[in-house]
Formats: sequence, structure tokens, C-alpha cells
Amino acid sequence: MKNRKECKSGIRLFEQKSRETSGGINRISLFAARALSAGFLAAAWWESLLSVFPLHVLKAWLYGCLFLLSIFWLWLWGSRGKKKILYLAAGGAALIFLAWKNRVPAIAVVNSLANAYLRIHEEGSVPLLLYEVPEVSKVLLAVGIAAATIPIIAVFSLVLVRGKGKAAVIVLLLIPAILSATEGYFPSVRSCGLLVLACGIYFAIGTGSTARSVWGNALTAAVLVSVLCAVSWGAAGRIEAHKTVENGVYIRAQAAIEKHVIQRLEEAAGASKEEEEPKEKEEEKPEEPKDTAPEENQDNEIQNEEDTQEGLFPNAGGTTAGIPHDLFSPDQSTSLQNIGYFQPGDGKGLVVASPTRPESTVYLPLTFGAVYQDSTWKAPEENDEIPNQYRGYPGNLTRLISLCEKQETHSAEEAAEFIQKEFEENTVYDYEPGATPSGQDFAEYFLFENKKGFCVHFATTAVLMYRIMGYTARYAEGYAIPPSAYKEQPDGSYRAEVTGDMGHAWCETYEDKWVIREHTLPYTGDSQAAVPPASASKPAVSRPVLSKPAQAILTAHLLAFLCTILTATQAAVRRKKKANALQKYAQGRGIIEICLAFCAAAAVLGTNIKTPFSTDSFETLKKVLPALTEQDCNTLRQAAQKAMYDKTPPPKETHQNLYALYLKTSKHIQKDLPLIKKLQYRYIKCLP
Repeated sequence: MKNRKECKSGIRLFEQKSRETSGGINRISLFAARALSAGFLAAAWWESLLSVFPLHVLKAWLYGCLFLLSIFWLWLWGSRGKKKILYLAAGGAALIFLAWKNRVPAIAVVNSLANAYLRIHEEGSVPLLLYEVPEVSKVLLAVGIAAATIPIIAVFSLVLVRGKGKAAVIVLLLIPAILSATEGYFPSVRSCGLLVLACGIYFAIGTGSTARSVWGNALTAAVLVSVLCAVSWGAAGRIEAHKTVENGVYIRAQAAIEKHVIQRLEEAAGASKEEEEPKEKEEEKPEEPKDTAPEENQDNEIQNEEDTQEGLFPNAGGTTAGIPHDLFSPDQSTSLQNIGYFQPGDGKGLVVASPTRPESTVYLPLTFGAVYQDSTWKAPEENDEIPNQYRGYPGNLTRLISLCEKQETHSAEEAAEFIQKEFEENTVYDYEPGATPSGQDFAEYFLFENKKGFCVHFATTAVLMYRIMGYTARYAEGYAIPPSAYKEQPDGSYRAEVTGDMGHAWCETYEDKWVIREHTLPYTGDSQAAVPPASASKPAVSRPVLSKPAQAILTAHLLAFLCTILTATQAAVRRKKKANALQKYAQGRGIIEICLAFCAAAAVLGTNIKTPFSTDSFETLKKVLPALTEQDCNTLRQAAQKAMYDKTPPPKETHQNLYALYLKTSKHIQKDLPLIKKLQYRYIKCLP
């Protein structure tokens, strides 16, 4: 029998050890699933945002840091007791300290994010003014952007741990779509599909409490969402294909709506408008200039209201500060050597008309440059063939030739990518780059030494680089007119008055027709709808390194951190004082404090007790605090009333038992409280 008992004891001990090992594996597996889902959701969130707002960042480092932050926050939210607050305070202090000590990377992160938004928000503006981004390593920039996502990852992780607050996650996930929609865009199909997949996995994992259920839910959600995305993608493709079918359902429905609904509404609106218009306007119509009506076969018509116009780049006399408008006249040419800053004309008298509002920037060339010699552009010859006069370049551009001849490009698009990369990595836009030193070439000095310039520098250098790589290119100068400049006219057409700040220079390549190549920085992509800065009257050129958004964000983070520290500190001090008051016997005074603490806890739960020591109040406590039994309430009532009214207080043993009862009840109350109530309990009422 004895051996049999020992055998049983051994089996039970082994079974207990196996369960402990299994529980540890289960916790690790559950933690890994949650960390992967939170990191994947944060990565998909950024992918959706970056599909609209251009930001050059190393995605591998960005997404890797997001997963590491997810692990950290899950571990932090899973820790218990005061350690969580200490870790949170220490982490916040470390983050603020690092941001302050490394202000340049922090400014680079904030300004890069601000510029990504401005490239879309200010799309088409001339000039496009962006914040200056200090030079930092791409890895450090990716780490900083991941750090800026800490609040979002903290929410994702907290919801997984607590199982509450899914509405907050949904709101955060809608931010990329809302920001994009306000700018007239929508995240790419690929990024939307990735975000939907990440959401499905995240919410599926949030419903499980064991490793097996969590991984099973995640796999099921991934398969289901993938199938739904594939089905919707296929259906969308078929619907789009039917849209182009002649006499198809879509075409017929569209024609019927236009004929029977839109056309009738327009006729009704036109009739009512004609009735309201006074007859005086009809008399004024013949007085409008004839050139306001657009030509039938021309999208944009240039209208000169003066016989002679001031040049796009007026000559100030002597050494040219800008570029004179007669730069490319066949009989004379002006060197770019002495250009020190960009000074456009006022565009007075120039009006552009269009039958509809343009969707992208309208480039209006006034002059072209064909032959480049001694830092000077010369006008093209009228009878010369296009390829011959737009392919040549000086042989003394040794550095530029060496750079471009190393590149193997098979199309003008590949050449454009190479040129843009060189400009983005080695140059900056500057209104006042200074004149080119004597004896140096305008383009080579800009790209290899000065490394700053405005549109004339970028366009001139780009044309030469295209030609060296074997492509036909020419220099163009005129105006870049954004769509916002066009105003609707009474006859339904649109007119834009050209102003001097629209002056611009750009590059064009020839492939069966002339194609505009925009290379002036800042650059927003391949779309011509985003015009880089062209010109401006002599302004206070650059924005401060520390931008206003950067100042506001850093200040807000610092204030929020200080407020959090102050709130946590005062709450900790007050809780300690109350705990000491509850622990001290003090001839029964501690029992009274315990009774008042129970009433304060009931107040947090929504029940105010006005007379704490009455018999009814203890009945209320029993109903509000389920953890208190009827016997506990009776003991508390008797002890409190005796301590309050009798000369002889209850014994210390009763005080100790009631204090233990309070601590037990307090833990039970905090466990079931929602987040807002818990903050009120811990940091406003400061109950121990």
C-alpha cells in the first residue's frame, strides 16, 4: 500500500509539472499571436497611409520596429501592480529625453511627416513650400517614424489584453481613409486589402483566450477574408469590363440618367436663372472681349490684352538678377552665369481660357532653348529638324558626361528616374543659390558644387543629362498655372489670370511628341498635377529648421508627459496617506476611515451614500458591493457604530480583519471596473 501511495504521489507530481509546462507554452504562444497581429495591423495602417501620402522611408526597418513595439506594449499591459506604472513612467521619460537629446532626428521625423501631407494637400500650388528636413540616416528616420506610432500601437495592444475598446481601434483604422478622402484620394486597392486582412486577423485573435483558439481563429479569419477579397476583386474587374461595352447596361443606364434626370435638372436651373437675371446683364454681354470664348479645337487659349508684355524674367539692368524674357531671341542671348536669385515678372495682361476646369497644372511655354553653349541657351532655328538641334551638348562638361555615360537606360522613363534620384539625393531647392563663379559651367556648378538652385538650374541640368544619355530634350520656360487659378465665367468657361509667381522653367523630351518632364524639387511623383516650386518674388526664403508643427507636437508631448507624471505622483501620495489612515488603529479611528472608504468606492460605482453610519447605508453597501456578504456588512456596521458612538472602541483584531476585508473588496471592485471608472478610482478618488 505504501509503494502504491508513493507511486500515486509520483504520478501526481509529474502531472502537475506537465500542466505547468503546458501553461507556460500556452502563454508564450498566446503572447506571440497577439504581438504578431498588433504589429501586422500597425504595418497595414502605415501601408494604407503611405499609398496616398508620399514618404521615402525604409519600410523593412519601419515595420520591424512596429513589431518590436507591439511586443513591448503587450508585455507592459500584461504586467501587474505598480510595476506597470513604473515601467510606463520610465519609458515615457526615456522617450522624451531621447527626443530632446536627439532633436535633429526628431525634427526630421516631424517635418518629413508634415511634408508628406503638404505634397498632397498643397498639390498644384506654385511655389510648393515644404519644411526643411535635416539630414539623418534612413534607418534612424524609419525608427523615429515607428516611435511616432507608439500611441496607436499602445491602443492596439491594450485592446487585445483587455478585450474592450474595439471602437477606438476602428476609429484609428479609419484615419488613413479619412485623411485621403479629405484630399480627394483613396488608399490603393492593395493597401486596403492588406488592412482588411490585418483587421480580420486582429479581431479574430482578440476573441480568443487560449493559444489554440487564437491561432485557429486567426487562420480562419485569414482564409475567409482572403476569399472575400479575391471574390470582390474578381467581381469588380468584371463590372469595370462591362462599363466599356458599347450599348451595354452601364452605358445605357448612364445615358438614361443624363437625359432624363441631369439634363432636366440643368434645364430647370437654367430657366430659373434666366428669370432672375436682370436685363442689365444682357446689355453688358456684348461689351465683353471676344477673346474670352475658347476655340473649338483648342483646350487652352492664350490671350494677350496688351501688345507688349513685361518679360517673365525682367532684366534689372547691368548684372542680371533674374533672366530676361528675350533670352532666346535668335539675334541675342544672355548667359545664365550671373543669375543669383529668381525674380519673375508680374504676368500682367496674360489670361488663359479653357472650356472646362483643368484637372492638372497647365504648362504654358513662352520660349524654348535648343543649343546650350558657355552657360547660355539659344533659341531653336525655325527650319531645322527636331532631332538635330535638341541632341547636342558641350564636350567640356566632363563631370556631367562621366556621371551620365555610366548609366544604362532603355527608355526616357528610366533616365527620368535616374535624374530625379540624383537631384533628390544631392541638391535642394533654393530661391537665392548665388551666381556661378567665372570659369565654371552653370549646370556642373549647380549639381556638383553648389548643390542648390531653382527651376532654371534643375531644368537646364536635366536637359543636358537627357541629351548625354542619348535622348532628345529641350529647355522650356513660361508659366505653370495651377487648376485653382481658373475661375468660372458666366458662360460656363474658365479663365485664369497669370501672375508672376507662376513663372517656371522645365524640361521636355521628344518621343513622337513633346513630353513634359518635371524635375524641380520638391517633387511629388510622376503626376504633373503636383507642380514643384517655380518662382516667387524675393521672399524670406526658407522655413525654420524647427517647424511650427514640430514645435507644437513636441510641446504637446512634453506637456502631456508632465501632466501624467504630476497626476500619477499626487495620486500615489494621496493613496499612501489614505492607506496609512486605514491601517492605523488610533483608538478606532481606522475603522471609521475604512467605513468611509467603502462609501467612496460605492460612489465611484454610481451610488452616493449621504449618511455613512446609518443602518440604511450598510444595506446599500451590501447591494452595491456584491463582494460583501451579509455577515461582513453586519460586522462593519457594528464596529463602525461602536467606534463612532461608544467610549470603548472595537478591539485591534476587528480593525485588522476589516482592513483585510477592504483590501480584498477593493481588488475585486477594480478588476471589474471599466477603464474610465478605474482611472477615477485610482487617480481622482485615490482609493488604496
